[in-house]
Amino acid sequence: MKESHDVSYVLLDPKESTSLLAKCGQDKNGEKKINIRMPTGGGRIYIVEWEDFPIHSRIARLPILWPS
Repeated sequence: MKESHDVSYVLLDPKESTSLLAKCGQDKNGEKKINIRMPTGGGRIYIVEWEDFPIHSRIARLPILWPS
């Protein structure tokens, strides 16, 4: 997930990954994409395809140095 200059990732175990990808539909190119909603005014972050997944407790920061 990229928000402004911050990048985060979400940790899933293999069973969770399989379950989440099974809930995602394919686009016209045959790819599956996971949609994460982060309200701009604050609030609950959630995965569109799996709204009750405890995503907030699984978010970890990914340190990245952006070029100036």
